[in-house]
Amino acid sequence: MKTRCPSSRLIGPGCVEGHRLGFTHYSVKWRGGTADVVEDPKEEVWGLIYEISTDDLRELDGHEGYPDTYTRFQARIRTEKGYISGVWVYKVVQKEPFIPPTKEYLGIIKAAAAKFNFPENYRQYLDSIRTVEC
Repeated sequence: MKTRCPSSRLIGPGCVEGHRLGFTHYSVKWRGGTADVVEDPKEEVWGLIYEISTDDLRELDGHEGYPDTYTRFQARIRTEKGYISGVWVYKVVQKEPFIPPTKEYLGIIKAAAAKFNFPENYRQYLDSIRTVEC
């Protein structure tokens, strides 16, 4: 994040409720599926919350292929200290069925989940995701 958004400040972990983690977009760069948040009223997606500048948001938009590949919406995020409103969350525009991520790509998500102590059941879910070798 610091490379793409140098003025960003990590706030900490949090989750968007009413969504599940999906892998619905094929990335040529990663040679596999990339993360998406998919509406699902009984699930939640964990991630990291950053405070970013307007310039950083434009940089992220470019990196994520906004608005054609990914779009974004503002969500209310649950943290250990309560809720934060108005957080930008990216989601895939044209969703495909499940596209397995590479072990390397999923490994980045799993490393953050372990480092920032995401709930154990969520980390177990990450361990169950089928991956592809490149």
